[in-house]
Amino acid sequence: MKVGFYLRNQSVSEVDLSQPEKGNPGVGGTQFNFVTLPYYLQKHNPTDVTSCIYANVPDHLPESVEHKPAPEAIDAAHRAKEDRCDALVFRPTESTRSQGLIDALEELGLKGIAWGHNVPLPLPHMDALASSPAVRRFVVVGRERLDQIRDHMLFQKSRCIFNGFDASPYVPRETSTDSTPTVAYVGSLIPAKGFHLLAEAWPCVAQRVSEAELVVIGSGRLYDRDAELGKWEIASEEYEQRFRPFLSDQAGNPLPSVHFKGTLGTEKIPLLQGANVGVVNPTGATENCPGSAIEFQAAKTPVVSIAEWGLLDTVKHEETGLLVSQPDPSLIADAIVRLLLNTSEQEEFGARGLQFVKDTFGQEAICTQWCELFGRVQHDRPPTPEPIQQNLFYNDKWLREALRLLKKAVPQFRDVPPLFATSKRGLVHHLLRSVLPR
Repeated sequence: MKVGFYLRNQSVSEVDLSQPEKGNPGVGGTQFNFVTLPYYLQKHNPTDVTSCIYANVPDHLPESVEHKPAPEAIDAAHRAKEDRCDALVFRPTESTRSQGLIDALEELGLKGIAWGHNVPLPLPHMDALASSPAVRRFVVVGRERLDQIRDHMLFQKSRCIFNGFDASPYVPRETSTDSTPTVAYVGSLIPAKGFHLLAEAWPCVAQRVSEAELVVIGSGRLYDRDAELGKWEIASEEYEQRFRPFLSDQAGNPLPSVHFKGTLGTEKIPLLQGANVGVVNPTGATENCPGSAIEFQAAKTPVVSIAEWGLLDTVKHEETGLLVSQPDPSLIADAIVRLLLNTSEQEEFGARGLQFVKDTFGQEAICTQWCELFGRVQHDRPPTPEPIQQNLFYNDKWLREALRLLKKAVPQFRDVPPLFATSKRGLVHHLLRSVLPR
């Protein structure tokens, strides 16, 4: 089977993505995965799948994978059809939607596989993917996010496959001898990624562990290389104003214990390996399958974050890290301090974290799941069933499943919006409208 992958890399075309086995060179996780999946499919399953990357700028990509130019999504569809691809994998965004990709797939008779890294999508986009006969699968990268859309029609052709991860470059080759207690944060410095909560927690951490240091990896330019930065040249001025008060000395400069490293590529790996605690998005709000959580654990560094969405899939509470119950700086500080003061727990969590990453996100196993999906799409077989596996009462998951079954059994309820697009009160209103005479 031949599969095309549409890579939107115009904004990061100068970044060298030619050697995925060395780790993420400093781009967003979605863009990196659109390179790593075809690369590892070629490595582990060359007789099952042949891949071609259709990129905005086909430079700095792996030599082992065929790649061709595709300025826009619709160009990728046409070139994939010309190259006799059986399917095209694409990231569903407003850009691909506005460019008419779904219509192009239908006109060309090309099977589409939407790979959703930021679920749920806007409701009209979800409806379009659900109703299109050309879109054969919707792949979600987190189980909690898949369960969030159980009561939408798109769930019927959805499948959860975690993002694959090669742990080999992250595994520490020797135990760190640095005695300085170090906390590291990895992520974009934008409000959605929650760094301001860690900043607010830091004075408490520093007071309780006086020699602790904070290493911040990332900036406001991780996703937009042209974004304007503020006084510290690390985030937008508006966002810097939210966290500078907690991290400034009397002169208005960063505290001596705080080190901003900016956006790093593979050179961040030694920093992850040397950290005692890794902090990942303390809000959890936008997370699907947070790569930074996986990176820390691969480096045998325990993670502190929140028990929300993708963190529930990627961190095992009290086994590989600590997940606080609320986005509360005091709870975050308590979790960080607990680990900083307990080196044996650090080591135990770190060892379990590495094994968890290998078992759950290993590239070979993930590629096998994709090959199974490709085979079902090629032979027009229905998707593998996706029953609820965990956290039944998290975020009204049981209610979403009940609504899914209701809509399946009673056609008149199928126009009721999914719970992620309305409130419980709104849901009751829509259900009553469906049964009461107008």
